[in-house]
Amino acid sequence: YIQLKRCGIHDLGKLYFGAVGIIGAGENNLVSHCELYNIPYAAINGLGKNSLAEYNLIYNFKLELKDGGAIYCYGGDSTLYRNNAALFRKSNTIVGWTYYFDELSRNCLMENNLAVNSLAPVHNHMANGITVRNNLFIDQGKQTINSILCSNVHFTGNTFVADTIVFATPTGEPLSKDKASYNFVFQKFYDANGIVEFKENKLYCDKIVKDILHMYETNRHENFDPIDNVHITGKNERESLRTKLPEAYMQNGYRNNFKEVFTKMTMN
Repeated sequence: YIQLKRCGIHDLGKLYFGAVGIIGAGENNLVSHCELYNIPYAAINGLGKNSLAEYNLIYNFKLELKDGGAIYCYGGDSTLYRNNAALFRKSNTIVGWTYYFDELSRNCLMENNLAVNSLAPVHNHMANGITVRNNLFIDQGKQTINSILCSNVHFTGNTFVADTIVFATPTGEPLSKDKASYNFVFQKFYDANGIVEFKENKLYCDKIVKDILHMYETNRHENFDPIDNVHITGKNERESLRTKLPEAYMQNGYRNNFKEVFTKMTMN
């Protein structure tokens, strides 16, 4: 049981681009009220089972390498990301894969987190039983929500803001190739059913798309018509949502500078 609280970690990886802010494993760990920024790879790279990352302020991550996120976990079990804020500038072109549960993660929860200008605020991969609840995800153009090779994914009470929102997910339908044609690892995810619950979410956008995945390939694009609170809005309305200070995250980090960082990111 390890607790890491109120730490500042920044401007690392000057000689090694694979450097991460915090790396962990095991179980029953806590990373809380830390501030991590200007990082070439993942900010928090592993927490462990039954562990918690909360009230962390993360910005300018994945500046050099691609496969990582603001908070990443491999093999999580009942692991929780709660009340974290991850930010990029408006001009960002880095695909953030911000809140990320990777292979063999199960029964994990993303709750009350903020992601701004990260392009891909949610990235789940080979995971089962992930719940994404009451988060706020804001982007300028296209926002992608990934559930690649995942099953039993639940989205409830989230707010999505972007011009176009793309949900990339399998559906459990028969794939274009036979199961036996895949290697034994991929065969385990052949019947992945992706998003099984989508309710009480708010979507502020011009367009919603559902990418039906067959393994890693997009089999087809569909219009996503959730029975939900979808707001087809003008750019001015969305810009107001993008620049409004989300005061619920003022406690994030340890320097009480969330307002300063959010303003800098959203106004430039």
